[in-house]
Amino acid sequence: MNKFILFFLLAFSANTQAQSESLLSSIPIYSSKPSLDDLTDNISFDLHVDDAISLKGTLSQWDNIQSEVLSDTLLKVSLNGQAHFNQIHGQQTLKDSFVIDFKEPSTQVFIQGFNNVQDTELKDIEIESLANYVSEYITEPTYIHSFNIASRVASQRSGDCTEYAALTTALTRALGIPARYVVGFVIYAKDNKLAAFGHAWTEVLHQQKWQILDAALFGNDFEQLYYIPTSALENEGPGYTLSLASAIFSFPSRIDNLQNAIEQ
Repeated sequence: MNKFILFFLLAFSANTQAQSESLLSSIPIYSSKPSLDDLTDNISFDLHVDDAISLKGTLSQWDNIQSEVLSDTLLKVSLNGQAHFNQIHGQQTLKDSFVIDFKEPSTQVFIQGFNNVQDTELKDIEIESLANYVSEYITEPTYIHSFNIASRVASQRSGDCTEYAALTTALTRALGIPARYVVGFVIYAKDNKLAAFGHAWTEVLHQQKWQILDAALFGNDFEQLYYIPTSALENEGPGYTLSLASAIFSFPSRIDNLQNAIEQ
């Protein structure tokens, strides 16, 4: 299968309460633990990737992620709780753009809907309420859109994790909260079963720390859920597809040896 096509099948799928998980979205994952019941927030695993050195450099932009190059195509990763972006953010994280077009009429109507249900000042807003609003606003979760900009999502009210992330990023920026569109993958455990799939979400600067805001998986009932970022949408202009395509080379083809980090 053409790798560009495979990227969109893997990276841009979400498992939400209203969506069925596509088999094509999954990344093969294997655990060295006989039972997943005692998985903690601190885990380690091996990633089979195209360029381990490049991905190690990318992951260094997030706190709570450590990595070690085992070979050109194998990277050992340790995740100690939620990853936090550790770089200085630019003005782009607050700007209206071609992709995150919160000044468009349809997006403005969507944003006004949030303002209408909020009776608190911005500093007092619970950040989870943003994800909750987007989660409820999108009424037709679907995989049929490869990627839609925020204004189109606002008008169509449908999409997968890429659309949830675009709309969440638009909402937070419109409220004056710095936000980034992030692509990576998630690992989750449920009913002693382990799975991983490509995903997109938003990172927001809240209480002086970058935090994950994921409307697509809001309210999930996973026993454990881990986010591993591999890239961000740096180009939000008309050529945004090039930025998306660059994530191809950092996506793992397989995940091995997942275990609690303290067991190393």
